[in-house]
Amino acid sequence: MEFNAIDVRAKAENKEILKGINLSIKNKEIHAIMGPNGSGKSTFTQVILGNPVYEVEGELIFNGEALNELSTDERARKGIFLSFQIPPYLEGITLKNLLKKIYYLRRGYDERDLKPYKEFRREVEKALEILKLPPEFLEREVNKDLSGGEKKKSEMLQMLIFDPEFIILDEVDSGLDVDSLKAVSDAVNHLYQTKDNIGILIITHYNRILNHVKPTHVHVMKDGKIVKSGGSELANIVEKEGYGQI
Repeated sequence: MEFNAIDVRAKAENKEILKGINLSIKNKEIHAIMGPNGSGKSTFTQVILGNPVYEVEGELIFNGEALNELSTDERARKGIFLSFQIPPYLEGITLKNLLKKIYYLRRGYDERDLKPYKEFRREVEKALEILKLPPEFLEREVNKDLSGGEKKKSEMLQMLIFDPEFIILDEVDSGLDVDSLKAVSDAVNHLYQTKDNIGILIITHYNRILNHVKPTHVHVMKDGKIVKSGGSELANIVEKEGYGQI
């Protein structure tokens, strides 16, 4: 796994948001981007997955292939997973059906083929165990009447079934209680520890999730640029001193 952003700039409605992002994430690296509200962190994640709202310049390269001309679903099929900051409600679609769709499409199976279904069920049972979710959770409509923690666990369930090479977590720790944060972190760490080919990008305001999912690199973004990079100790400095000192 290798991801590179080279002088990436983005604007929406003629407002420049990203002003030249350069970032390289190699295999088995965990990068965290921290920064104040409005600094462009979430915009960067949306640009990586090809949200058409943004006009983008610069290069986005994943495993040696340019992403710029690919649609969002084409980028996802390459193995890129983005968790939503605010997960949407999908009316009439149960989580079980969504997971099956994810599993079959990601692995190139024909949905009419029953042979992979047993394997799919085993993977779902394992994922439910990691997240400490009951089997009946699968019968819920996606994100309907779920608490904030349940929505984030649903996102992590989808992530585990998707089995990505590049995980992007956009403030997945926002609003989580201690138990939910632990469950979400366990899911991320499970993939990181069991896959040989994986990279992770975490967008966060706080140090909470970084105490559970240990970053190899930390970056601070302000006003659409990465203004400082370092090791995990940088997150501790931000936690103690805030962004004003950076």
